[in-house]
Amino acid sequence: MSEYLEIPRLECGPVRYDLRPMTFSGPGDAENIQNWYLGMTGYEFPRSIYIKEFEYLKNLIKEYDLKNGYECATAFGVSAVALGLGFKETGGHLITMDAYIEEVNESENNESENNDALVRYRYEGPNRVTDAMGYKSAKYLVEYFRLKDTVKIEIGYSPNDIAMVLSKHINTKLDFVFIDAGHYPEQLIKDLEGIIPFLGDEYVIALHDCYPYMITPTVEEFIINKFGKNIHLALMWPDGYNMGVIINKRKS
Repeated sequence: MSEYLEIPRLECGPVRYDLRPMTFSGPGDAENIQNWYLGMTGYEFPRSIYIKEFEYLKNLIKEYDLKNGYECATAFGVSAVALGLGFKETGGHLITMDAYIEEVNESENNESENNDALVRYRYEGPNRVTDAMGYKSAKYLVEYFRLKDTVKIEIGYSPNDIAMVLSKHINTKLDFVFIDAGHYPEQLIKDLEGIIPFLGDEYVIALHDCYPYMITPTVEEFIINKFGKNIHLALMWPDGYNMGVIINKRKS
């Protein structure tokens, strides 16, 4: 059984978890567990990755024998667990950074009327609040799946806090990045630009929610100019929420 399906069975953590079908699923999708996502009981947002995305990320780390990873952002820890399980097998490490504010704003993808407020809040300075349920959940899940030596959880904003967070844990270049943060083009460009100085010569970058509202022609041009290639859609609906990858590394 996938560790993903183990999560909603947990009863001893700071919060409970439940599986939910996507509200815009097509006919018959509600019966297909592959198209469901995990949420924290009592909170509409944030939402987790899907089970096939969970397995894909875990296997991606192993397939390319990746060692030094950075994630922005984990929401409440599900993706950090997937990546951590992969890195545990390769002997690598993951640093996951999130501001843990999505549950408060209750706004899907941090868009619409809350967008400007979130951007202003993002750049007022580092967030060190540790009472968010997403943060508590991430810590619990990492401990439950015995990943404390593999996954380091940090609170911060991208791109402002990237250098500070990474310097605390690693002194080598990154070979993996997963970005699932601000779902609008300007922020994605900032998130990507922020990690460029820390990338090694060979790397794998995974991006969630690669839909036209986020991957605009401007974003595509930026990615081609900076990384020499465009995004490959690895998991599309209904297997995933358009998981994309930029791969500049040979398989082991």
